[in-house]
Amino acid sequence: MNHGVPTVFYVDDNVRSRTLLSSVLAECGFEILTAADPVEALCRCSKIYFDLALLDYQMPSLTGPQLAQQIKLLTRMFP
Repeated sequence: MNHGVPTVFYVDDNVRSRTLLSSVLAECGFEILTAADPVEALCRCSKIYFDLALLDYQMPSLTGPQLAQQIKLLTRMFP
């Protein structure tokens, strides 16, 4: 799926922001994977590969920094 194109995993609970930024990043040549909330993002982390995680700062259940820490722990488990 990647074909040498950098992949961005973008997590944002705001659908308008997620749609707009995903479109801009895709136009810039990035492959975009998205999630609508931190729980969905964590569920997907063990199943996907990405080069960069772009996280909304304030979301329900976890903040962006808290989610980043959880992603870091999960991705260490799944090389």
